[in-house]
Amino acid sequence: MQERIYCPKCKAPMELIIEKVSSADGTIRYVYAYKCKACGTRIDDAILLMKKSEGGYEARAVEHVS
Repeated sequence: MQERIYCPKCKAPMELIIEKVSSADGTIRYVYAYKCKACGTRIDDAILLMKKSEGGYEARAVEHVS
């Protein structure tokens, strides 16, 4: 069961969003964040970086972003 995350400003439930951003060098960045529908507050949680290499993809995770 997934634990609910509540907005630190207005205490409303937050929704998990995943954004995909591609850069010119071929790196794909996935940002996992929580966003409050009520007041718009956003909390970034983790970032996954993926870069294409000769043998496939190289992945690097950055967790608990401040």
